[in-house]
Amino acid sequence: MAAFLCYELAPQPPSFFHDGVMWKTAKTSLGILLKSFTTQQSSMPENGIFVLDGGHLLQTVVWPQPSTYAGVCQSYISYTLKHYGAASTAVFDGYGSATSTKVAEQRRRAQKHTSSDIIFNDNMSTTTTQAAFLAQTQT
Repeated sequence: MAAFLCYELAPQPPSFFHDGVMWKTAKTSLGILLKSFTTQQSSMPENGIFVLDGGHLLQTVVWPQPSTYAGVCQSYISYTLKHYGAASTAVFDGYGSATSTKVAEQRRRAQKHTSSDIIFNDNMSTTTTQAAFLAQTQT
């Protein structure tokens, strides 16, 4: 028992954190492993329906510059139709817990960029960068 108690006790394992923020996970390792078990198809399967991670979609599509907010929305629609087809759905999951890894990632991103609240209409030119807009912590 003495061997176990010779280490400092902490509410979370210190190896999970750096400067008070949870380490970012290496999702690419899991993706590479999963891809190694699949074969790539040249076309979408018949009657295929894709359910997309909306958060990933927001980070993947690059905003056109210069653009209006309607143009930005259209770029998301075009990207989704081109890569996944009309029978696709984007799902935006929330942050149900204040201690989840998603909240930690959102805080990490928010430290890099900030943005004011923006009230806009379709034809208004974008007034901020994509990174700053997506760093919003309010919903």
